[in-house]
Amino acid sequence: VLHHIVGEAEDEDCKEAMLAYYFLLTRDKPMTEKELDAEIEGWFKTKHDATLDFEVDDAARKLERMGLAKRDGDKLTVSSLAESKKRIDYLWDNVFSYNEG
Repeated sequence: VLHHIVGEAEDEDCKEAMLAYYFLLTRDKPMTEKELDAEIEGWFKTKHDATLDFEVDDAARKLERMGLAKRDGDKLTVSSLAESKKRIDYLWDNVFSYNEG
């Protein structure tokens, strides 16, 4: 049960970051966290008739920590998809270092 709960939480964190990345990538201008939050919550309401409280600050921190998003003042931008794929590949390749010796 604990394994399942942890797995679900990790999945939700990943979805949160992917949603934030997608909305930042597909907009033609940088966005504040407040704008991003309103966009995502509005999309859920329109597309799925669901009301939710998107954790935009958490999603933005994840993207920044991974090197996929940057801040300029209060505005957020993300790297291109090509650059983000390279960054994610680099992060994945360096999750674990094995030194035989």
